[in-house]
Order: sequence, then C-alpha cells, then structure tokens
Amino acid sequence: MFNLARSSWSDYNTDLISKGGGIFERSAKSITLTPQIKKCFGISKSQLTPNELIKIILTAKVELLWFGGIGTYIKASTEVDADAGD
Repeated sequence: MFNLARSSWSDYNTDLISKGGGIFERSAKSITLTPQIKKCFGISKSQLTPNELIKIILTAKVELLWFGGIGTYIKASTEVDADAGD
C-alpha cells in the first residue's frame, strides 16, 4: 500500500482486518456499526457519525490505545511519554 503513488486506506487489504472492523471514511455522513463494534464499545445505536464514533473510541475506558504506528499512542494529560511506553 505504501509503495503506491497517492495511496489511501481504500487501498488496504481488508482481509487483514479483524471480523467486525473496517475502514471508514471520516467524510461519511454516518457509519453503520457492526455487532462487534457495538459490543466492544457498549453502543446501542446502529449508526453514528464518524465524529461520534471517534469520540467514543478516544474516551473508551482502556489502559492504552494503539493505532499501529510509531508515536501514535494516546495518553492522559497527567502522563509523560515514558508512561505510555513511547
């Protein structure tokens, strides 16, 4: 994917994504949630806007969020980089 000129996440091999996951356009008016997403985040609605889903993910009660890249850890404002393992 990264060797393609002007590649985007739509070029990603979706067979590598966990069941229930996906690639969602932030510009979409709404995202239809899979049963796995709803269960993981305790969501009862069947659709959310991209920003609503992002907020739910970023405020999830978890120890650590990792988005698969270098330096993409999200930590509390009270933590230093070393606390997040960065």
